[in-house]
Amino acid sequence: MFKKLATKTQTAIYYIGWYQLLGGLGGALYILYSLIAVHKRTSLQFLVFGFMITFFIYSIFCGIRCIQLHRKALTFTMINQLLQLFGFAFSGYAFRYIAGIYLTVGVNLAHSIEFSLGYGFLKFDFSWNQHSPDVWVSFNLIAFALVFWIETLAARFKEELKA
Repeated sequence: MFKKLATKTQTAIYYIGWYQLLGGLGGALYILYSLIAVHKRTSLQFLVFGFMITFFIYSIFCGIRCIQLHRKALTFTMINQLLQLFGFAFSGYAFRYIAGIYLTVGVNLAHSIEFSLGYGFLKFDFSWNQHSPDVWVSFNLIAFALVFWIETLAARFKEELKA
């Protein structure tokens, strides 16, 4: 736990922690609800839902570490936000993970160049070898802002810990 942190820095980490904790809880509950709603469950579905829920559990873990002001909290948080920065679909494979609020800018290249703007709360797209014609890339502006903020906080940590 950081003993020398300024109140402003502690508050910032605390807010980031709650944001990640609530986003992770919302995503995990949504995945569990989706699993329960499926009437015929296969072992492959359990595997895919398990893969998906792992990301949201990691967000919960990061949030708890930030709230506790753990020494490695910002490192864990940075990894979590970097995973949420980009989404893609190409040749039947797709991945997009967002635990929290999102504002995305994307390009769809399936038939022509189409720009898109998306917003909402919680997102997980995952496809594996689906033979889909979708080709798109998205960029999460909220995750980008958080990555920038985390970098700023990390620099502040180093300075404060030296003092």
